[in-house]
Amino acid sequence: VDGFGSIIIYQIDSGYSTSTKKDQIHWTEKWELKNPIITKISWGSLDYGSEDLVEYTLDLKYDWAEYESGPKPYN
Repeated sequence: VDGFGSIIIYQIDSGYSTSTKKDQIHWTEKWELKNPIITKISWGSLDYGSEDLVEYTLDLKYDWAEYESGPKPYN
């Protein structure tokens, strides 16, 4: 069975670019999880009578992670 290979997680931040004079989304941290395996999924509870957010939880195991520091433009 082939796995995911890797999963990339970005921590994002918005900011104003002085060069383009526009608001831009930047990532401040990037984590790449290598050879991840899903160990648990919790679907939360959905209430059609409410407009509240639903929280989903995903637990992962992985072989190793690579970290990169930003800020860099999010493409």
